[in-house]
Amino acid sequence: MAQTNVLVVEDESIVSKDIQHSLKKLGYHVVGAASSGEQAVALALESEPDIILMDIMLKGEMNGIEAATQIRSETNIPVIFLTAYADESTLNKAKVTQPYGYIIKPFKEIDIHTSIEMALYKHKKELEVLKERDLLYSLAENKENASDIMFVKSNSRLVKLRLGDIYFIEALKDYVVINTLNT
Repeated sequence: MAQTNVLVVEDESIVSKDIQHSLKKLGYHVVGAASSGEQAVALALESEPDIILMDIMLKGEMNGIEAATQIRSETNIPVIFLTAYADESTLNKAKVTQPYGYIIKPFKEIDIHTSIEMALYKHKKELEVLKERDLLYSLAENKENASDIMFVKSNSRLVKLRLGDIYFIEALKDYVVINTLNT
């Protein structure tokens, strides 16, 4: 399995180094560290990390919320906020960026690990849904083939089924079993 690439955005040098050390210890690869919102945006676009750990209050003109907003408008990289601010105002501003997590400082390594793993899993599932949606949209646009196929939900994914391949359909109380020529 490929190592997860993480971008750390933290303006306090000691805290940044501590986070990077914890990430490496947990098996993650740190692709870079930024101390300002402007640096965060540039590094995110350049290094394309799998996930970003972002402080909210940063050096420079752009705070972490503004940086996350800009990153989200240009990429699909999940952001987890790491902050000492738990007030309602900050929380409401952060919510608008649709973060994948919000960790309050001080935190433990396990907090970082569980938040990253949950965020990555959620992000992966969202990408799968988008892929299926795009496939359905493309088929709907191509009406020639759309009448010859249907999609059936099997477990948590959609399976494309050609109507000509159906041998027979069996009704079993609350379920339907579709038997095809190829199986």
